Amino acid sequence: MLSWRRGICKGRGIARVDGEIACEADILIAIPEILEQFTPKKPA
Repeated sequence: MLSWRRGICKGRGIARVDGEIACEADILIAIPEILEQFTPKKPA
């Protein structure tokens, strides 16, 4: 995990085989239940 803020998590994963990089991924995950708390509400 690189950062966690307001329901959004940024991460990076690296898989190695015999010491060599086999796969890399940059990941962005949003948690709607937490993110919703920081979304401006529409006026009624």
